[in-house]
Amino acid sequence: MLRMASMACSLSLAWVSSAQAEFCPWVYAPVCGEDGVRYSNTCWADDAGTTAREGGALIELWVTDDTLWFWSTNDAFINEAIEIANGERPSRVPNLALRRGADCSQPTSFHVDSDDMEWADMAIEICDGRIVDIESDIDYWVDTVQRYCSWDAVVVSVHDYR
Repeated sequence: MLRMASMACSLSLAWVSSAQAEFCPWVYAPVCGEDGVRYSNTCWADDAGTTAREGGALIELWVTDDTLWFWSTNDAFINEAIEIANGERPSRVPNLALRRGADCSQPTSFHVDSDDMEWADMAIEICDGRIVDIESDIDYWVDTVQRYCSWDAVVVSVHDYR
């Protein structure tokens, strides 16, 4: 069952899927494919030959001047992200473990560990930064800092597939 914690709009357009010769609607309901790629909806994932992940949530954070997408299987983190996105509780600092390689986090070359995350009331400055900072010095961030905790991160959407 899909529960969203953000507003989404859908268009009345469709695209004919080349692989399955079916219509893929231009409805924005992003999913994380089993192949580690983020798709606009399940039809596009199916068309690519993969299935949409279940048992977690695809979370979108706005950080300074960029967007960070990641897959989470951490129920406590997901539940709080939904409450923050819905305005039911004040925002806190996401404390996220960093890993190399994209995993539903395109266009970044890193991803967030799907379970090693928590919300914090405060964080030290060493793990605060911009996404471009991580990209420009990935070895330092993954090997030394190991975590990302942007003080100005805003939960934009939570696409819950639990």
